[in-house]
Amino acid sequence: MNHAACLYEDSDPNTDSEPEDSTPSSTLDSSPRFTMKESVDNILSLTVAQNNWTQEICLLEDTNSKLKVDLSPAIMNEPSPHTPKTATNQPSQYPRYCHYRFPTRFRGHDSWPDLMELLVSQSTCPGCSLVSNGGGSAHQHTYRLYCPHYLVVGNNSQNYTDGKLAMDDIKKETVVRVKSKGDKTPGILAMHNKTDRGKIPPTEKCIDLDATPLNKRTVSQRASSKENRCRMHLVINRSQKDDYFYLSSYSTLEHSGHPFIPPSALSSSKKDLDSLESKLVHLLYDERVSPTQIARFLNGLKGEDKTCFLPKTIYNMNNKTQKLLSLSQGITSKMTDAEVTLKKLEV
Repeated sequence: MNHAACLYEDSDPNTDSEPEDSTPSSTLDSSPRFTMKESVDNILSLTVAQNNWTQEICLLEDTNSKLKVDLSPAIMNEPSPHTPKTATNQPSQYPRYCHYRFPTRFRGHDSWPDLMELLVSQSTCPGCSLVSNGGGSAHQHTYRLYCPHYLVVGNNSQNYTDGKLAMDDIKKETVVRVKSKGDKTPGILAMHNKTDRGKIPPTEKCIDLDATPLNKRTVSQRASSKENRCRMHLVINRSQKDDYFYLSSYSTLEHSGHPFIPPSALSSSKKDLDSLESKLVHLLYDERVSPTQIARFLNGLKGEDKTCFLPKTIYNMNNKTQKLLSLSQGITSKMTDAEVTLKKLEV
């Protein structure tokens, strides 16, 4: 039986038939399609919209109550700046152009580093890692914290060669791992047996102190020009009468030229920990708790949507503290294990 013949009995090759499920051409979507230029313009407009945003600033006045105060009313222009409603322990009169006084535990120039550490943390200003203008001396009464995109990249055109994307005198990166050249017995000395090679002293490497150091391959957050810089900054005044710190209404919370980056996407550091949390980290590290477990504990304690502590950050933090402690005891990295043990016994 020819089954193929049955398939073509009712079909006529000369007739143009359409499938039953086909949609008539008159009912197809006839809306105008976006051109390439319109698509690019839409992408650029969305990018500009994402690059302009308002900074959130909430200060934790009291660590016991865990109550945060929104400081934006003391800075905003419309309506006129005023003292935040949830602010506590505020004076009856403020210095000129100021409408908020920081907690009274911050008093005098010596307490500015502690106040700055609180302001630059991601818990106070999420999405922006503020930088200082240097701090100044004790005679300075105005302090400023800027967005990193406020700073402008210096003119390094003399360090670039035409057609090169990286600066001159930078170590070239290779995909394939480059092995080190030789060992301590180069050349014909490597033909000795293992016992004799162990007796041969290693060759000394001569370091040219006059050689130009290699430039580092880095990525900068600074603006390309003054016209493209971000204007967000905080102005803090220290009163000459009572020596307390006040937030000036000349501050600006509007960012421009860069998008908002959530705190969970930024690696947290020691400045995101208060004194009690830093002591807790050191105690856990002294009890042989691994940096991975400490990082997981901190992320769960402070909220994984607000912080992102890496195990390497915990290790570097404790390693730096251990080095400072060793230096205070007179222990240096050049000492042998026996000298370190004797030094610890003396302490």
